[in-house]
Amino acid sequence: MNPEQMAHWAWSHACEKCQTEGDCEIDECLNAQEVSDFLKRVVRFDGKDSYGKAVRGWFVPDQV
Repeated sequence: MNPEQMAHWAWSHACEKCQTEGDCEIDECLNAQEVSDFLKRVVRFDGKDSYGKAVRGWFVPDQV
């Protein structure tokens, strides 16, 4: 399962009102939305760090 599929899965666990209106205040729905938003930003990186060492993994860019 790739991050986009995981994001869809997390969002699918939110209630219908949260998905259609976006103003649901149920904690579980809000958590599902946060997880989905996080997973949508995940990117695969395979390169080198500032010291030239190999770095590989999943990274999530900061939101500014």
